[in-house]
Amino acid sequence: MGKRNIILFLLLGAALAGVLCYDLARLEPKYNGKRISAWIKKAGKAEQAKVEQKGKVPQWMLGFDEDDPAQEAIRTIGTNALPYLAEALDRKDSSVAQKYRSIWVSY
Repeated sequence: MGKRNIILFLLLGAALAGVLCYDLARLEPKYNGKRISAWIKKAGKAEQAKVEQKGKVPQWMLGFDEDDPAQEAIRTIGTNALPYLAEALDRKDSSVAQKYRSIWVSY
């Protein structure tokens, strides 16, 4: 094979990989045009804001807010959201975020 064929082969492989990645991202469940990962991120930010407003209350004690659109989206998507929720729970904070929380909680 000549250099031209190798370059063409690599370009076609990269294009195919791009198409596959795009298709996999489109398979993520959506609600009102937003992907579940966006709703999970929004719900996490809303919960963090509640914690900051109410003081040192664990997130699990805050309960559900029926008017929160992110929670509504997650409930509507239902069990299809579970793999994405599990991934979000497994995600680790950066060392800077962990240090901030350790200092913030101690006061």
